[in-house]
Amino acid sequence: MTRLSGYRRDGFTLIELLVVISIIGVLVALTTAGVMKGRDAVIRADNGWRMEQITVAANSFGVSAELSQPGHLPPPPFRLKKNYTLSDGSLDPTYTIEASYLKRLFPNLYLADTGLTDAVLDDGNQIAVFFLTGGAPMEFQGFARGQKPFTKKAQGDEQRIGPFLQLKLNMYETLANGHARVLDPYGSPYVVFLAGSKGTYTVAGSTTTVQTFTSGSVIVSPYYRQTLPLPATPPPPKYENPKTLQIISAGPNKTFGAGGIWSGPINGAGEDDKSNFSTAVIGAGPQ
Repeated sequence: MTRLSGYRRDGFTLIELLVVISIIGVLVALTTAGVMKGRDAVIRADNGWRMEQITVAANSFGVSAELSQPGHLPPPPFRLKKNYTLSDGSLDPTYTIEASYLKRLFPNLYLADTGLTDAVLDDGNQIAVFFLTGGAPMEFQGFARGQKPFTKKAQGDEQRIGPFLQLKLNMYETLANGHARVLDPYGSPYVVFLAGSKGTYTVAGSTTTVQTFTSGSVIVSPYYRQTLPLPATPPPPKYENPKTLQIISAGPNKTFGAGGIWSGPINGAGEDDKSNFSTAVIGAGPQ
C-alpha cells in the first residue's frame, strides 16, 4: 500500500486573503487620491480662467470706443429704471449718470420706456453681468439693435452672450430681482469690487464709503497695501487693481476672508480666497 505524503490545497488561506485585500485597498486609495488631486487641479484652473475672462471683458469694456468716457464699469449701487427724464438729474444726479451709461451701451435705447423693471444692482457682481453680457435675464435681447434691447426673446437661450462676456448656465445664478451674478466653480458668488474713475473702491455717489460685500457673518472689503506701522499721518491705502476691478473667490470652503490690508497668500488672497490680482491665479503682481 502506497501512503500519500502530501495533500492538495484549494483556495487562499485567511492570511493570504487579508494581504490581497490590503494591497487592493492601498491601490484604490492611491488611485482615489490621484483622481481627487487631478479634479482639484481642474477646478482651480477653471476658477482662474473664469476670473481672467471677467477681467479681460471688463478691460475690453473700459477701452471700447463707445465707452471710452467714462471708461469703466460703474461701482454699485446702480439703479435701473423703466424711464429716465431730465428732471431726474435735479432730484438725484446719479440717475443722469446711470442713464448715460445705458445710452453709451445701447445708443438707440428709448429712455422714456426702457423696458426694464425698476431694480437696484447692489453689488459689483450683478453690475458686471449686466453690462458685460448686455442685460439681465437670459431671455433679454441685450445687445440686439433697436430701441428696446430689454424686451424678451421668443425663446430663452442656454447662455448669456454679449460682445464682452459669454456665460454658460453653470457660471451664474439668477436672483430675486431678475438679475444675475457670476459663480465660482465651487458654487459661491464671486465678490466683485469695481474701481471708480479715480482708482478707488468707494460706493457710487460717495467719496468716503468703501464698497463691502456681506457673506454670512463675514464683511468683505477690497484689498489694499499699506506700510505698517502707520505713521502719524498715514497716506491713503493703495488698492490692488486700482483702475479696473477686484474679483475674489471664496474657494473650496466657501468662506471669504475679510479683505483689507494685503499680507500675502495666508491672510490675503491665496490658494483659498483666490483673486484676479493674486500671483497664484493669473500671474499678476503688486499693483
